Amino acid sequence: MIRKTFLASAALATALAGPAHALSCMQPDPVFSFQQAEQSDDAYTVLNGTVTFNPNDMPGRDINRSPSTPDPAPVRAHFEGFYLTQDGAFTTPISRDITLQPVCFGPWCGGLSRSGEDLLAFARIEGSAIIVDLEPCNNWHFTNVRADDLARIGACMRGEACETRN
Repeated sequence: MIRKTFLASAALATALAGPAHALSCMQPDPVFSFQQAEQSDDAYTVLNGTVTFNPNDMPGRDINRSPSTPDPAPVRAHFEGFYLTQDGAFTTPISRDITLQPVCFGPWCGGLSRSGEDLLAFARIEGSAIIVDLEPCNNWHFTNVRADDLARIGACMRGEACETRN
């Protein structure tokens, strides 16, 4: 479920293939991610801004990685930007530490390539923690987001037309 408001106390696969195969991902769509978050039993907030972290903490590709190997360690990060409000706008500021959680499908692990880049993220809220799951197919995080994607997500939040591109 998308958390409709920011609470001060809460502070808020596609494919699994062997090493010889390529990971095939559908074109990610932020509206599809919004719909998935809205249907989830987990609480989510939608963030839009800049994330900073130590790039050396992000995992790389490991062709010997077993599907049963646990996901890499969480990456501490700081987020500066805005969260999506009930009126469908990114107008309420947020500046706080968050957790980036790389997720792996076989040897392919999700991550961010550089610190300081703009990010649209569908972040899980667990207690007082805000966690962005970084999957290899970018289902919960997006960089280089277009203004029309932000407008489409805003429409979804307001209960208006909420149609995916796919």
